[in-house]
Amino acid sequence: MHLAPAASCRVGSTIQAALWVGSVWAVALVLLSSWLVYASPIGMPGAVALGMCLASGTAAVLSWRRMPQGQLCWDGAQWFHDVGHQRVVGQIAVELDLQKFLLVRFQPPGGQRHKEWMIFAGTGSEWISFRRAALAPHQTPEEGLLQDSTGGAGVSRTG
Repeated sequence: MHLAPAASCRVGSTIQAALWVGSVWAVALVLLSSWLVYASPIGMPGAVALGMCLASGTAAVLSWRRMPQGQLCWDGAQWFHDVGHQRVVGQIAVELDLQKFLLVRFQPPGGQRHKEWMIFAGTGSEWISFRRAALAPHQTPEEGLLQDSTGGAGVSRTG
C-alpha cells in the first residue's frame, strides 16, 4: 500500500469562510426579520428567536477571530500544524468534505482538539494532493495499523 504524498494547506480565519458564514447568517436574519414583521403578535417567541440569531452571529465572529492560523501539513508519515515557528504533531479526521472546502478536526496527542476550515487556496493540483492526503488512510505508530479518515482502526499493514 502506498501512503499519500506530502501536502499542505493554509488554515485559519480566511475571508472566504467569513463570507460564507456571514451569508448564511444574513439569510437567517432576513427570514427571521420577515417573520417578525408579518407575525401579528411578536411576543416572547419572537424576542427569543431574535436574541438567538444575534447571539449566534456574535459567536460566529468571535470564533472566526480566534481561529488558529498557519499550515496543516502531511509530510508522508504524520500530520502537523505549523503556527509561526511552532510545529504541533497530531491526527486529523475529516468532518465535512464539500469538494472546495474541508472541515477537519485536528487533535494533538494529549491536547485539545479543534476544528479548522480549509479552503481551496492554491493551484488545482495542490488542493487535490491535500484532499488525497486528508482522505487517505494513515499509518499509526503502534503496530503498523492503518487508520481511516474517521479515526477508526483499519487494515493491518502486514496482513
